[in-house]
Amino acid sequence: MQLVKLLRREVTGSTHWLMVFGLLSGVSNASLVAVINGAAETVADRAVNWRYTLMYVLLAAVFFYSKKYTLDRSSEIVESVINRTGAVCLRPERLFTDVAGEKQLMWRVIEALCLGER
Repeated sequence: MQLVKLLRREVTGSTHWLMVFGLLSGVSNASLVAVINGAAETVADRAVNWRYTLMYVLLAAVFFYSKKYTLDRSSEIVESVINRTGAVCLRPERLFTDVAGEKQLMWRVIEALCLGER
């Protein structure tokens, strides 16, 4: 919860496109499942159903593009917040809970970002 508060307080600019592409990614993912199920139901004599093939390729392209955009933009946002605030570098244990070693992983990620290690 503290991470969400920090991001809301520190993020500059609009995040509407991030939400739109996140929603588009979810819808295209659900549509991919529907296309796969529809194609599986209509399998007959090993013939290729070009309509389902085309829908699958287009939906996969939309899904991967929207995922890439969402990941790139959210990474830019988090990196800018980390660069502007020194508090994240000093106290990462307050932002992340310890669930099966996740705190250690997040500490390493934040430490690498704050200290410039890549």
